[in-house]
Amino acid sequence: MNDPIYLDYAASTPVDKDVLRELLPYFTELYANPSNSINSAGQKAFDAVKKSEQQIQEALNTSDYNVIFTSGATESINTCLKSLYTQFGFKKHQIITCKTEHKAVLSVCEYLEQMGAEIIYLPVDKNGNVSLEDLKKSISEKTLAVSLMYVNNETGVIHDIQAISEICQISNVSFVCDATQAVGKLPLDLNDTSIDYLIFSGHKIYAPKGIGVLLINKKAKQLPLIHGGGQQNNLRSGTLNVPGIVALGKAVEKSCKEAPLEYTRTRILRDQFETALAKTGKIKIIAEQANRSPYISNIQFLFNDSEEIILPLRDKIFFSTGSACTSAIVEPSHVLTAMDIENHLAEKCLRFSFGAPTTQEEIATTINHFINIL
Repeated sequence: MNDPIYLDYAASTPVDKDVLRELLPYFTELYANPSNSINSAGQKAFDAVKKSEQQIQEALNTSDYNVIFTSGATESINTCLKSLYTQFGFKKHQIITCKTEHKAVLSVCEYLEQMGAEIIYLPVDKNGNVSLEDLKKSISEKTLAVSLMYVNNETGVIHDIQAISEICQISNVSFVCDATQAVGKLPLDLNDTSIDYLIFSGHKIYAPKGIGVLLINKKAKQLPLIHGGGQQNNLRSGTLNVPGIVALGKAVEKSCKEAPLEYTRTRILRDQFETALAKTGKIKIIAEQANRSPYISNIQFLFNDSEEIILPLRDKIFFSTGSACTSAIVEPSHVLTAMDIENHLAEKCLRFSFGAPTTQEEIATTINHFINIL
């Protein structure tokens, strides 16, 4: 156990070996442009893209959805919310989200506010939950869309997506769901929900960085954000990233297949980790009473500054002070402060996230390191 222990899988994952084997030929052998299917080389690349679409649709039970490949969740969110507002903002100009959403959503909402949109930021309770009654009361005839994430990337809190999607469907409001921390980890069958737009990134489920998806219900409408050669049904022009697309299809297929067993295994490791630290009486588990994903654990250290934890373990255990996407911002986590955690206490919180490579031995070693420090 001399190598550093990686517990930051919510930020990024290694590329799975099976995924890597699948994608490598599309760099050096099957490198043709899939848009040029007039020749056999281009046809093979085109077929690979279609296979990936099918893998994703089958894994998520999404036969009623179109698969649009993007560079990742941030692009998918921008494409979805901006084009929805461009298309329907003159009729309905209100978007509902919540204060603990990912910065990709919140930043787009701030931009759309400057364009004339009205944004409602729903509060959350101390466990990070959105009130369904607040959501119902907020929806009006001017509401265009509700944008709420499936799993919070800092706390692991799982929103009641089934109930939220039903509320949106009854109210004839589009439901946009960032499922980046849910796909390949939680049981996810899109036939059980009324999600209109589902978004996720590949590098959270053992595919490379730079590839993601926007799944669009075939009943929903969407305008392109990127114009050009008309690829992907004119919704996202540009030469397709075939190696990334091939990798993503394989990663979704494999992670969804293994999700039930991995969920149980990871929950055991997460509970072991949290229980051991809680016995010291010197930590608090953020959102402990909420329905949480076992892949994320946010720990508040009651009597230690975060530097006292981070510095001794800097080269031994890799974890995070919050979302990797906001690590350059020197301020307390907006997720934690929205949960009524005071700034000085939010700064004492660290996020640990677990993945398929996480072992029992790594958790035991991590526990020993923290107990020694505490």
